[in-house]
Amino acid sequence: MKILKVHEAFMKQIRKYFLRYSSFFFVMSAPIVSQPEPKVSQAELSTMELCDDSLSLLYNNVVSTYNLNQNGISEPLSQNFIRELMTNSHKIPLRDTNFNHFPENQANFWEIITNGIKITQDLQYAPTLNAEQKKRYKITAYKMLAQISCYKNSNNHVDLEAYNNLKTFLYFEKVIKYKDNYDEVLKEEIGFVDERTEAFGRNWQDLRNLQSKSLNNKGILTFARALYENDKRFILSYEDSIRANQISKIYLNKWLKQQNIQKQLWYNELARDAYYTNVSVCKAERGDKVDVSITVDPTGDLGCGAYSPVGNVIIHELQHLMQAKPASWETAEDNRLSDREMAKKVMLYDYDGIANVYIDELGPTLYSLALDDVIYKNIHKIHKDKELNYGKLKVGQKELEIGKVAVFFRKMIQKYPYRSVDKILLEKEVFNQLSEWGKTVQRTNDLYVVTSYER
Repeated sequence: MKILKVHEAFMKQIRKYFLRYSSFFFVMSAPIVSQPEPKVSQAELSTMELCDDSLSLLYNNVVSTYNLNQNGISEPLSQNFIRELMTNSHKIPLRDTNFNHFPENQANFWEIITNGIKITQDLQYAPTLNAEQKKRYKITAYKMLAQISCYKNSNNHVDLEAYNNLKTFLYFEKVIKYKDNYDEVLKEEIGFVDERTEAFGRNWQDLRNLQSKSLNNKGILTFARALYENDKRFILSYEDSIRANQISKIYLNKWLKQQNIQKQLWYNELARDAYYTNVSVCKAERGDKVDVSITVDPTGDLGCGAYSPVGNVIIHELQHLMQAKPASWETAEDNRLSDREMAKKVMLYDYDGIANVYIDELGPTLYSLALDDVIYKNIHKIHKDKELNYGKLKVGQKELEIGKVAVFFRKMIQKYPYRSVDKILLEKEVFNQLSEWGKTVQRTNDLYVVTSYER
């Protein structure tokens, strides 16, 4: 269950590995989500450009959704500045045409934004678009500008690592490339996510902080690997699947409400019919659009005889969606390289080493385990705090009860009700406990030393 940023050539290498752990990827059926995504109605689209009240309502909704006024060091663009951007035909000369999904610096960021706005203005006269499509381009541009945040008192100096700003860059970069190709720019499909989805990339910086903190902590790396590679963590069986799926959908709806996700972001495909399923795949290579596809088996079938309640699977996959950085693997320096030069570079991941795969999976996997434990106890009328014997988690020379881990993390979820699962892991109490569990004792020359587990 993880968002995979992959090159096509690399897909064949990773499929065999990740299919074994296809349960890391989650999805769900449409009936679970009862509320549609808030959208501008057709009536509003026809009047919005003439109505300041409608634009203010749209602006306030975006600012609220992205919590842009709750950060003490940044603030959203003003409505007056956005209005000026939308009506001013002047633009910075376009030099960046490599479509590499990474803002090199402040100048490059605004180069893409202003050129994208200019094309949006020109498209209002495009004979290939109807009136509704033209309006959609204009309203979407306004919404993307409304989600930009700048450092306070900085003359519109943006944080180039903030997920809201990165996604605005992606959108206008796409407008520049595809122009009046409406389907490429604005078409929406169930199961495919792009920069217009707020949840995409929301928590990527929390994951980065967790990766950084875990880098030299062998205990946390050892525990994460031991948990991820132990199939005993799939504690529910197919015999409980009907009831478990029903209960999991209740928890899913509560979680979606907490996360302010009001749109289905996944599509269903049976594991037996798919080459791979229960997986999130993020494509972010230069030259192609950035998008994430999320596929889930609607029955909870994880393949290889494993099962997890479908609602839990969806939560898990959407947590990976939030972990993914909405940008390419490239660096600022790569922006000046040609496509041929970039093709010579081998970039398999946007992080260092396979060890971080386990760190990426740690939060979502623990969250899934805790939910599975709660559902099992609900079905079998067992007190939620009882530590059940689901099996052992082998960590080097010692063994740890999986039921104990499940109860611990469920309590941590309640104690630290963050929307980001990786932020829970960053809490000292949580991080230290997992690190301690990851330590193991080996005997060397009659001395006992703490070490890490290596396969």
